[in-house]
Amino acid sequence: EIDCIPCKSSTKGRWGMLNPDGTILFDEEFKDLPTLGREGRFMVKNGNGLWEVFTATGSPEKVGDEYVSMGNFFDGVAPAVKRNERISLIDKNGEVITVLDKSGSKNIVSIENFHYGYALIHTDDAVGIINIKGEQLLEAKKYFRLFHVAPKRFLGLNVKYKDETDEHNVVYDVIDPRGIVKNTIRMAKYDDIFVMGDGYIGIEQTSDGEKLYGIMDIDGKVIVKPTSRIKGIQDFRDGKYIFSNGEYLGVRTVKDEVLIRAKYDGIMWATDDLLWVNSADNGKQEWMLINLDGDKITNDAYQYVLPFYDGKNALVQITDKTWGVV
Repeated sequence: EIDCIPCKSSTKGRWGMLNPDGTILFDEEFKDLPTLGREGRFMVKNGNGLWEVFTATGSPEKVGDEYVSMGNFFDGVAPAVKRNERISLIDKNGEVITVLDKSGSKNIVSIENFHYGYALIHTDDAVGIINIKGEQLLEAKKYFRLFHVAPKRFLGLNVKYKDETDEHNVVYDVIDPRGIVKNTIRMAKYDDIFVMGDGYIGIEQTSDGEKLYGIMDIDGKVIVKPTSRIKGIQDFRDGKYIFSNGEYLGVRTVKDEVLIRAKYDGIMWATDDLLWVNSADNGKQEWMLINLDGDKITNDAYQYVLPFYDGKNALVQITDKTWGVV
């Protein structure tokens, strides 16, 4: 969830922060753009180009040290790198929880953000898994690619396929955080697969020179067969996804139901059950809010929009120089 959102109250001013309801948390504070505020913290670069952590309060206070690189906080923990040091996990006060030095005999060179309590760690040639405590559940050795598919499931591509040039010869393992193989997905039928989330995997297949898209579940069962009606899949959320028919965008479910037919130039999720949509039918590319029945929530339209970060309020661009909150 988002605690606060960076903003400027004047074109040449400094950056401040808004609460999601549009009230000002603080104003005219930072020269460089801060990150979004999460878990009561946000990050911003200082004059030396190093990241600093601040409390997301009306009078932001610096906590911790200065960092070459930082990740987001998840359950009070964030990956961070001090100058000339290894990757650490720090708490919200900047205290080091653990240092991520090696995986097996190889140096850990990077880490991804935490999702569902796990993060992927990388050596130069393999990927492993750690938990929020920094414990290595899977050494970076067997897999050179890993993708988080569901809370405790990952797609892994074995290092033996590292030099494979034909995707159809590849077999993906579905593993738990400790690397125990729960299932395999053979790519003989597919040109590509991609993570959608919540245990669903998008599949791409070519038929008569045409790319078709469908969906399988984490067990490898195809629940939406690749079809010419779907020319692209994006932005999965709560069993629903935005799809393209090759020209316009709509919304379907993993049960292959069409909720919103493909008729919009642009669609983005506002909440789990509301959508921002735009169409150039009236000569203007303006965004409107609709529900999953396709009904307009209001007739108001905006130049640009952002999601309902707190489930209640969203920032909208009214004119070239003004924003408001709905």
